Amino acid sequence: CTYLPTIKIPEGVEKIPMQCFTGCYRLATIELPTTLQFILIEAFWRCYSLYDVVYAGTMTQWKQVKLGQGALPYGCEIHCSDGVLTFG
Repeated sequence: CTYLPTIKIPEGVEKIPMQCFTGCYRLATIELPTTLQFILIEAFWRCYSLYDVVYAGTMTQWKQVKLGQGALPYGCEIHCSDGVLTFG
């Protein structure tokens, strides 16, 4: 996935596995469903271009998603339906 610029995770997915997208250097945007419950350790490790995470739910729902260590890059923005959060 080295050259993949964006990823849309479909509704129904509950977990992003450990190191699932590691090394996707050009990945800049991911879209996440409200069904997501877990982003495991280093799921997006070494995704140096990842700045925008678009979450289909609210900020309150996002805060219920369990994040493993290094799940997302520090400083990326989480765009929820009711506002924006900065990770880290």
